[in-house]
Amino acid sequence: AAVAQAPDFYYVKNARGQFVAVNQTVATYNGYDRPVQMTGKTDFDIADAARARILSGLEQKMLKSGEGIADFEEQVPDLKGNLRWFSTSKTPLRDADGNVIGLVG
Repeated sequence: AAVAQAPDFYYVKNARGQFVAVNQTVATYNGYDRPVQMTGKTDFDIADAARARILSGLEQKMLKSGEGIADFEEQVPDLKGNLRWFSTSKTPLRDADGNVIGLVG
């Protein structure tokens, strides 16, 4: 409940870059009424192609290296095109055997 209602952005992606889970804040920021509406979507579904390529490339490197990023500052446009600054942290998500299976941010 705390993550679902938090004002911060929380999400989980699988190794293909698809959202598996997001909280209400992420859903609302991306124009969705409910978090479940983002399930299966990728950055290419919610961002312009140039930004999606950058995000996808960064996340693929993280999946391969197994190393996350912390306090990465980035500008993200809102639904009206206004740029907002965010401090982003992402870390690989591992299964019980230690294999990287996705990302949490």
